[in-house]
Amino acid sequence: MRFIFTFGITYLLVTPTSVADVIYNANEAFVQSELAGGSPVFGPFSIGHHDEALPGGFTAFTAGQHTTNFYNPAIHGFYHDNGFDIPAVVVNTNTVSSVTTSYGATLDPSQILLHPGGLGIQGDELPFHNAILRFTAPTSSEYQIQGDWEALAPFKPNHTVNSILINGASVFSSALNTSSFDLTQTLTAGDFVDFVVNDNGDIFNDSIGLRATLTASTAAVPEPSTFGLLAIGGIVAGVRIRRRRSAQAAAASRSSRSKCEAVWTCLTAK
Repeated sequence: MRFIFTFGITYLLVTPTSVADVIYNANEAFVQSELAGGSPVFGPFSIGHHDEALPGGFTAFTAGQHTTNFYNPAIHGFYHDNGFDIPAVVVNTNTVSSVTTSYGATLDPSQILLHPGGLGIQGDELPFHNAILRFTAPTSSEYQIQGDWEALAPFKPNHTVNSILINGASVFSSALNTSSFDLTQTLTAGDFVDFVVNDNGDIFNDSIGLRATLTASTAAVPEPSTFGLLAIGGIVAGVRIRRRRSAQAAAASRSSRSKCEAVWTCLTAK
C-alpha cells in the first residue's frame, strides 16, 4: 500500500491533466503585421504567388511590393505592380467595419483578399499566377483547418477555383461562390498548407475573400525534470518495499529459529 500511495501522489503531482490547443488565426496575424508596418512573412504565415502551371510552388512577395492603399486606405498588403496590381494578397485592417474597394469588392472586418493574375504589363499575359497564403506548421501535430472562401467581386460569381494544398497535394477544392471548409490533417513540423486562388482561365474580377484558422491539438508533455521526479518516486517506493520485505523475512527467520530451539530444548530435557 505504501508503494501505491507514494507513487500515486508523485504521479498526480507531476503528470499533466489537460490538452493545450494552439490557434493560428491567419486574419488576425495579417492585420497585426500590417498595423506594425507590414511584412510578407508573419509568424507561421507567408504570402506570395506562383505560376499556376506549377502547383505547389511559392514565390514570396518582396518588401518593395507592399501597399497601404489597395483601392481603399484600410486595405493593406502586397501586390505585383504591373499596371493592373495583380496578383495580390491584402487584408482589411479595419477590425470593426467592412470596407469596399473602388472597383466594388467589399471586405468584412479583418477579411483577407486574394486575387490571381498574370505578371505582364496589364496583368492578363501568361503565365498566370495563383495568389497564395501559406502556413508552415511550426510543430508536428494534428491540425484542424477551418474557414471559408467568399467571392467579393459581384461580376463573376463561381468563377475561380479555390483550393487548399498540403505540400502540393490538394485536400480541398471548390469553385462555388461561397464555400466553407473544416478539415483535420496530421502535419509534421515544416509541412506547408497553401490557401490558393486560381483564375480558372480568366483573371479579371477574381477577388476572393478568405477567413482561416488552424488549430493544433498538443497534449501537454511532462518536462524531463518531471520524468525525473517520477523515477525518484518509484525508486523511493521500491526501496521501502524491499526494506519491509527484508524485515519480514528476518522476523520470520527469527521466529522459526526460536521454535527450533524450543523443540530442541524439549527433546534434550527428556
